[in-house]
Amino acid sequence: MSGFITLPITQLSAVKPGGAGYANYLAHAGTVIVVQNEPLIRVNLGANQARTLQLYGQLGTGYQLLYATNLMAPVTWQTALTYTQTNGVINLPVDSSNPIIFYRLLAP
Repeated sequence: MSGFITLPITQLSAVKPGGAGYANYLAHAGTVIVVQNEPLIRVNLGANQARTLQLYGQLGTGYQLLYATNLMAPVTWQTALTYTQTNGVINLPVDSSNPIIFYRLLAP
């Protein structure tokens, strides 16, 4: 099973060498991405509403990124990209001119 695991922060302290505490530190929750048999997709919305897909999968495995513009039956999925996972995460910019598009990632 693959998944995104959120690591909430419940308490944080920051200490300098010598034992003095920091007064200016920021706490951000983290996420661990676990990839087993199923590939994962995460979307990021950046500056100027630029969309990026993050594709997670097992290294050396081939995947297909599919898309559809409507989820009404019968759904017609089309191939956007066929690739081999060469890094732990692949960042893929997405055309933001189509505001409604659905993606899925499959191992062919």
